[in-house]
Amino acid sequence: KTAADQKAEETETAKQALEAEKEALLAEKTTAEEKLAELEKSKEELESERDGLQGEKQAAEGKVEELGKAKEELENEKEKLSALQQDGEEKVSKLEKELEEANSEKDGLKAEKEQGEKRIEELEKTLDTANTEKEKLTDEKKDAVEKGEKQEKEIE
Repeated sequence: KTAADQKAEETETAKQALEAEKEALLAEKTTAEEKLAELEKSKEELESERDGLQGEKQAAEGKVEELGKAKEELENEKEKLSALQQDGEEKVSKLEKELEEANSEKDGLKAEKEQGEKRIEELEKTLDTANTEKEKLTDEKKDAVEKGEKQEKEIE
């Protein structure tokens, strides 16, 4: 073999090695492009999922805010009901006191009524006694008048 042949052979071998390396690099490039496409797709899916989660997060924050307002309203209602309950208890206490006073006054009036009825009975007895006495005196007067008339007739 001549040096030129050997050089041509070495060049061919180097050329084949470069071709093989080129194909390997092209295969790596294709694989890298496929991986890049997968990563891009995965990135888009993750961004979409992130956007969905962001929406859910905002909805949850809105719900938390609504629940906070509802809780505040319930606290206000609770305070109002507590005040109403206290007012009611005070009114009940006042009415119970008034009822006690009315019952006490009723008992006093009942005692006065009983005393009045006893006084009426006593006055009726006194009146009966006076009427009986009046009848007795009327009878005595009548008898005296008759006796006087009789004596007058006798005198005449």
